[in-house]
Amino acid sequence: MGAKSYPITFVAMRKYSYDHALSRARAYCDKAERAHWDVRNLLTRWGIPYHEREQIIMALIEVDVLNEARYAEAFTVDKFRFNKWGIGKIQQHLKAKGVSPRNIAD
Repeated sequence: MGAKSYPITFVAMRKYSYDHALSRARAYCDKAERAHWDVRNLLTRWGIPYHEREQIIMALIEVDVLNEARYAEAFTVDKFRFNKWGIGKIQQHLKAKGVSPRNIAD
């Protein structure tokens, strides 16, 4: 009998403190419109714990740096105008990014 092999799980090491992560996330959002999913994914890669990730996202929403409706509109206009995507493809990609159905319909 061979040795049992266990799957390797990756645990991200914390790169930044809360304040530094908030500052960098704000700079990330200032460069372009971002979906909540994009910011949450970035913070996860940085090793920020769940409760702090949610606090950072809420702080960005409060100062109107992160706005899902604005993101959905900018994404739709860009993909329709520049990439010649149809409505179905745009809706599918917004859904994959976790945009709420209300903002997708608008």
